[in-house]
Amino acid sequence: MDAPITDTPITDDPLHLPSLSVRGLLGIPDLTIPRLGRVTLIAGKNGVGKTTLLDAVRIYAARGNYLVLDAVLQSRDEIVSFDETADRQTPVPDLESLFYGRCLSSDSAIAIGPASGEQELVITAMPSMWDDTETDRIDDENDDPPLLGIAFDGTDLDPIRASVLASDVTDSPLLRRRLRRNLESSALFPYRSLGPNAPGNDDITQLWDTVALTPNEDWAVAAFRPIYGDSIQRVAAIADPRLRNQRRLIVSRKDQPGPVPLRSLGEGAVRMFGVALALANSSGGVLLIDEVENGIHYSIQGDFWKMVFQAAQDNDVQVIAATHSRDCIKGFRQAAIALETPYCAVVRLTQRHGKLFATTFDGPDLDIVLRNGLEVR
Repeated sequence: MDAPITDTPITDDPLHLPSLSVRGLLGIPDLTIPRLGRVTLIAGKNGVGKTTLLDAVRIYAARGNYLVLDAVLQSRDEIVSFDETADRQTPVPDLESLFYGRCLSSDSAIAIGPASGEQELVITAMPSMWDDTETDRIDDENDDPPLLGIAFDGTDLDPIRASVLASDVTDSPLLRRRLRRNLESSALFPYRSLGPNAPGNDDITQLWDTVALTPNEDWAVAAFRPIYGDSIQRVAAIADPRLRNQRRLIVSRKDQPGPVPLRSLGEGAVRMFGVALALANSSGGVLLIDEVENGIHYSIQGDFWKMVFQAAQDNDVQVIAATHSRDCIKGFRQAAIALETPYCAVVRLTQRHGKLFATTFDGPDLDIVLRNGLEVR
């Protein structure tokens, strides 16, 4: 399967994240991965911190933008209620839960960036978060005190006033759109994130819109081949008769008299197609995939990773994915050998005595581990 065609010139520029260091974020006290590849697969037991690493990259790329912090915490049900008016409580993210141990003090801080320490994002707890006294609070009758301090590469950015933002964003679609535009324009590098489930109709139709009627359309449709061979011919977006102003995807098949819903093909097909569309939409950026093996049968893991490797290299996409599947790791290595890809690696996260460790397996080392049945998940 040829990689998607892009108008963005492919350069020899280094990766956006050649390495990664995370300190003090959620369940990660201190972790460094000395080297990331064009494609990196993060493995480890449930709850060890794989998803947190992906969230760390999102937060870093967005330079600590409030909308991303909110999305990360909302996905974890980390919310509190804040009395904005006498007759209503507005749910706001529990920003304190961002910090490791949830025990805030004057030196509480989150640091995310390359292992070199350059271009590091630092998020600190402002006094109003950890000191209940009024002596350290900022005297401002018209505004709440800032809760988080944000600095990037040693330069302070605007502090986040979470309670004010949460209420305003809830009440004002215009403000939310403006924040989204600011997020896109100020991002350190383009990034896209796929969760553990197949994408919903809104997400997948939006991804399809940028691919339809372009040379990438045939490439994306080819993502169905490992499952359905060449029986899938075309894909189209149509209005969803159940919901106003929403759409869904349909496909035409050689063995069917008329088009059928994309989702009738099964979760695996939707997952493969969604990843292909995300790769086509991530040129020059970073693609994050959580529980990447979900919906993909073990027998086609190799074909899946061939698609990812080819698109990542030819379309200048850095891919960081998380898994807890040994079959996924085997398919990853098989594809790397078959395609002779540039550096890619499996990073295993393990927790011992309250500390988190990252062990990198690449090339022959990974072959030895897999051949001898050693645990790398």
